Amino acid sequence: MSKANGPKRGKGSTRPWRKGFWSLFATQFQGAFSDNVFKWLVLFLVIEGTVEGATKETVLEEKDKLAPIIGAVFALPFILFSMFAGMLADKHSKRTIAVGTKMAEVGIMSLALLGLAGGIVPLLVVVVFLMSTQSAFFGPTKYGLLPEILPESRLSWGNGYLQMGTFVAIILGTLAAGWLSELFGLDSWECGLILIALAGFGLSTSLGISKVPAANPLRKRARWCWPALRRRIDLIRRKDRPLFLAIGGDTYFWFLGALMQLTILFYGKESLDLSAVKISYLQGALAVGIGVGSLAAGYLSRGKIEYRFVPFGGIGMALCCFALALPGADFLRVFWILIGLGFFAGFFVVPLASMIQRRPAAKEKGSVIAVSAVFVFSGVFLASVIYYGYRWMGLSYLQVFFVCGWMTLFVSAAALWRLRQD
Repeated sequence: MSKANGPKRGKGSTRPWRKGFWSLFATQFQGAFSDNVFKWLVLFLVIEGTVEGATKETVLEEKDKLAPIIGAVFALPFILFSMFAGMLADKHSKRTIAVGTKMAEVGIMSLALLGLAGGIVPLLVVVVFLMSTQSAFFGPTKYGLLPEILPESRLSWGNGYLQMGTFVAIILGTLAAGWLSELFGLDSWECGLILIALAGFGLSTSLGISKVPAANPLRKRARWCWPALRRRIDLIRRKDRPLFLAIGGDTYFWFLGALMQLTILFYGKESLDLSAVKISYLQGALAVGIGVGSLAAGYLSRGKIEYRFVPFGGIGMALCCFALALPGADFLRVFWILIGLGFFAGFFVVPLASMIQRRPAAKEKGSVIAVSAVFVFSGVFLASVIYYGYRWMGLSYLQVFFVCGWMTLFVSAAALWRLRQD
């Protein structure tokens, strides 16, 4: 009998990691799905709202300000709490933290019920912050669990599946938000009840995650995490340059995704005159591409990290951004370009995510993943600021796509140069 995994019986006896991995997969899937249902219900409530007596230009200006604020509020808890969450993930069993975050989600979604039932936007923004705080504590845990549950030869495979599942959940969550807004309206208690039920489901699946010991139970709990964050960043930069660069590449991936989401939201509404459901289809198309690309990259990696996928994916992303910048687009053209953009993005991000999880020592994985989360959501926060800057400068949505293409081409060239140096 294995002490770690218990008795091995039946057909799955040679794969004791199976139940724990798929329980983690289901828990992550539910969390990503619920997060996106709620976030997009709030965003649709903003863009569909009207201000009595205001001109169309004034209403658009107010929406253009409020939507990026919601994006920034969504990112802020990850910046504030990820380092502390990483320390907890090292000091305590990651499975225990996963279950605890899911219990918290049930309470947070109960508060969301009140906000959705009354269409109370300020309360909903508070719930966005609380929801993101819960996700910030779950993040280092879920990615730290992968190398503890899976054998090393399965890590790229597991990353591919987890990335694919995450983005399928994003797709379905975004689409579900559009459908629910049409079915029940944007200010409905029914949507809140559905979110509470989903949180309960996630809590039940989290109980099936493999019981793993704490990676570093003797670690001291820091009262103030910013000095520890600064020291950790400096240590990674000096002693593990490839890991530091992987965190930077992963940050760019999420920065670009957040900026594209905001731009597509208003581009679909104001330029293509689409309904909330069709805008959700465009957001879903981007996520479909990322899911398929991530799964393909995971399989083609064949148990190792394929660094060559990073510049390949980046160049493909840049070309798709340039295609979006062409005038005269309609819904179908944008839809297929976004699928292509997401597909190349999957190839870009899977090797980076695998490197971030594999390179740190076992006792430091939670903290390193937390550092990565701080960087990533600083990028997401920056995307809201950059979006404000673009709109303040008077750039059109097509010009924003064009700028995104050039930024991505520069990042791809840097990745290719680094690959040749190594």
